[in-house]
Amino acid sequence: DGTSICQPGADRTTWRLHVGYDLATGQVDQLELTDGKGAENLQRLSYRPGDIVLGDRYYARPRDLRPVIEAGANFIVRTGWNSLRLLQANGEPFDLFATLAAQTEQEGEVQVRIHEGMTETPPEPLLLRLVIRRKDPQQAKAEQKRLLKDAKKRGKQPDPRSLEAANYILLLTSLPADAFPPADILALYRFRW
Repeated sequence: DGTSICQPGADRTTWRLHVGYDLATGQVDQLELTDGKGAENLQRLSYRPGDIVLGDRYYARPRDLRPVIEAGANFIVRTGWNSLRLLQANGEPFDLFATLAAQTEQEGEVQVRIHEGMTETPPEPLLLRLVIRRKDPQQAKAEQKRLLKDAKKRGKQPDPRSLEAANYILLLTSLPADAFPPADILALYRFRW
């Protein structure tokens, strides 16, 4: 996770502390301090084979995800409806909102491919699982209320897709489906909090 630090009297972030926390040992295991321009990303930390990296939606970037896999680790990151360009596994366009509307169960998943925006074709496509959980009505309503309040403060209308996406938790993972069903992915992600 990343934490913003402001020097006294500052009106914006002066430094950013990037922290890796090992849940198994209950200890901070990696730290990096950057200036305020040091963006949060998964490449700030190092990973070992077998690690499972948990990150919020700021970490759902193609350039950050592939290096985790290349290090032999896996990840679970939260994503938003517009955080990444998702494709079907075969590279065709993916309609997230049609997928959400078709979901009949509380939890589900679909295999997606991440568009990496590279000029060169990567050695193999970044195929991941998109785990979807429908929020309970109270959670969804609270998130929609927050979105409406934020939009009103800026004198804008919220994007209707944001209001619809507020009904769901969307997680991307590289963990194998046979060993980690959607319920386990959601349970692991809760450890982040």
